[in-house]
Amino acid sequence: MPSGKVHDNIAFLSLIPIFALGYFWGKLNLTDNLLLTFSCLFCQLMFGPDLDTNSKQYKRWGLLRLIWLPYRKILGHRSRYTHGLLWGPIIRCIYLTIASFTLLIATLYAINYFLEINLFPLLVEIFLFIITSFTLENFLNIFVPILCGLFIGTAIHTLTDKIASFFKNLI
Repeated sequence: MPSGKVHDNIAFLSLIPIFALGYFWGKLNLTDNLLLTFSCLFCQLMFGPDLDTNSKQYKRWGLLRLIWLPYRKILGHRSRYTHGLLWGPIIRCIYLTIASFTLLIATLYAINYFLEINLFPLLVEIFLFIITSFTLENFLNIFVPILCGLFIGTAIHTLTDKIASFFKNLI
């Protein structure tokens, strides 16, 4: 299995080909191409399959890495749920959404309890604003390139692991 440094080098080296593929083959506009390219980089550096180990990806979350502890305990390393090309990014996105929402609610509850400032009505207003502002077209324009970048980033990481394991087994 390649080291974290090798994965990082591959992540940065993949920026130009990913951007070029999005521009020339995918015919993406600049905004969509940047969303695709940088979500791919984000996936490889911070949101990739190795969040289930004590890896560089895990450590880069700093104090927020604590939200990944249940993920690490529940899912086995290199399982299809972490390194899978389809299920890996989907499960990480769902998990991060649930963990972020839980952290947000816990923070608002603590602010309400200790400072006696109720921010829940504000949260409801923000949520309703987001729901009413987004159209399906806006949603797709933003999230399709991001999700594609996450899938590509996972694929690069997983294929790098598989290729390295293949050659390691030859020796």
